[in-house]
Amino acid sequence: MQKMTIPGLEVRVYPNPVSDMLMIEVIQTRNDLFRYELFDIAGRKLVLKKMNSNIEEIDMSSYVSGVYLLHLLNPN
Repeated sequence: MQKMTIPGLEVRVYPNPVSDMLMIEVIQTRNDLFRYELFDIAGRKLVLKKMNSNIEEIDMSSYVSGVYLLHLLNPN
């Protein structure tokens, strides 16, 4: 699990490595809903989606094995 802590915000992304479902969990003191982008290693954007809750699942089963980049965007 990758863990990053910023005052008032904690983001968990797991499991790593992933084979089926990738989980994004946002724990925060505010009620902001984030957006996320998923890129392949070549920089192609594969997904852009607004999170509907503080926990989001990304189905990774249709992607080939490799390295992917996840970008979490603040609504502001």
